[in-house]
Amino acid sequence: IPPEFRIYPTVQGQPVPLSELNLKAQVKRLGQTDTVTFVPERDYLRGQQPVYEPHSFTVVFTGQWQGKTYTWQFTQEEGRVQVPAAMAERSGIRLAQAGPRALRTTLSFPGQIAQDQDKYVHMVAPIHGLAVEVLKHVGEPVKAGEVMAVIHSQELADLRLQYQLLVQKRSRAQFEAAREQTLNRNTQNLLQRLKSGKDPETIHQEMLKQPMGEAKGRILAAFSEVRSAKLTLAREQGLSRDQATSQTELQQAQRDYERALAAYLAAVEEALWQREQGGFVQRQAVQTADLELQALVQKFKALHISPQAPQGQLARYVLTAPISGVITEKHVAVGEQISADTRVFVVSDLSVVWAELLVPDAQLSQVKLGQRVRVSSQHQQREAFGVISHNSPVVDAESRRAEAHAHIDNRDGFWRPGMFVQIEVLVDERTVPVAVAKKALQSFRDWQVVFARFGDTFEVRPLELGAEDADWVEVKAGLKAGQTYATDNSFVLKAELGKSEASHDH
Repeated sequence: IPPEFRIYPTVQGQPVPLSELNLKAQVKRLGQTDTVTFVPERDYLRGQQPVYEPHSFTVVFTGQWQGKTYTWQFTQEEGRVQVPAAMAERSGIRLAQAGPRALRTTLSFPGQIAQDQDKYVHMVAPIHGLAVEVLKHVGEPVKAGEVMAVIHSQELADLRLQYQLLVQKRSRAQFEAAREQTLNRNTQNLLQRLKSGKDPETIHQEMLKQPMGEAKGRILAAFSEVRSAKLTLAREQGLSRDQATSQTELQQAQRDYERALAAYLAAVEEALWQREQGGFVQRQAVQTADLELQALVQKFKALHISPQAPQGQLARYVLTAPISGVITEKHVAVGEQISADTRVFVVSDLSVVWAELLVPDAQLSQVKLGQRVRVSSQHQQREAFGVISHNSPVVDAESRRAEAHAHIDNRDGFWRPGMFVQIEVLVDERTVPVAVAKKALQSFRDWQVVFARFGDTFEVRPLELGAEDADWVEVKAGLKAGQTYATDNSFVLKAELGKSEASHDH
């Protein structure tokens, strides 16, 4: 039966009829006052509320009988100890308030820190050469674009010289193509002028400064012959009508004109053909030079090398850091011959690292992507938090474990690859209305208690406990939200309470 008040009222040793007595009680505890009402039962009045632990209170009973009011009270204390604030501070007693708390179910795994596989670069020399300067060493920080080594490469010098020659070749081809365009344009201009009927000498003077090559002279000469033959033919035709010339001479003039015209047309056709052929050849030459140059430029791009260099530095190749980070490997020294694709440095961005763990197959269903993790260094010096970003779909055949990892921030460089850590994975989380720190719990008689604080007084509060995690435990009954209680060094209060109770017993 839960503890309860039972009242046996008497007058001069005789029981008072229970129905004639109206009774209630005020139970005054530290921080709380409860009102207890009573009902008749057999030969006593029974309190309607149980008297919960601890039984440390002052009770004031108030009753009315036959028009008069009667009061009676008593006080008892247990589980209570006086500790002034100064003494509590010297003893290292810390306080907290009970209240809502998220309880977390976690799994703990041993693990280690590893490099983020997406944040480091194996630097290789793209060409063969000789290391003439090495400016960085293992452990040194570098910034993207910072010079790390200088290599003298004859192969690079040959490539850059080839690039310069191809540039010159393309320039020459472009010049010749432009010249062919000019010659073709001037040839067409000449033909247009000839159609106008101008005298060849006049046309020659007009186009004296417009280059056309050998075709201009041939065309003008042929055109002059045509004009002369045409005039001769016209004269002979006039004389023939007047019968002043023979038919033979007329026919000869006709043949001379036709030969001159054919020679002229042949000269024009030859000139146009030469211009067309020359233009085609030069355009092909430009395209070929462009293709050769583009192919070489693409090769330079693939090597991440500039095709241009200052005078006298064609063989100089500067190896620069591709990312900002820390040098974690170095495989080059001054005077060393370096082959193409030889790994010379490893630069790692350690601002973010992996916390790796191996999950036994029996627990694979509990570890999932997106779960939060807490990473603790050895001896609990530091901790960091992250989220599982990788969960291997493959279980190792020998260890029967699957690898998982979480990204954690490492901008201050504390977490070093290879460092052993402890990793807690948050499997479940739920919030309870009232919880207290586990370190605050003490045993008192048969109870688990905390010491609630009221000014300079601490008093035990027996608790009904529920769910828990590594640091907190749910309180189902015995303590209300907002109540201040002792956390750190609460055993000091238990020791003081033991002294007090021993003194009272003595």
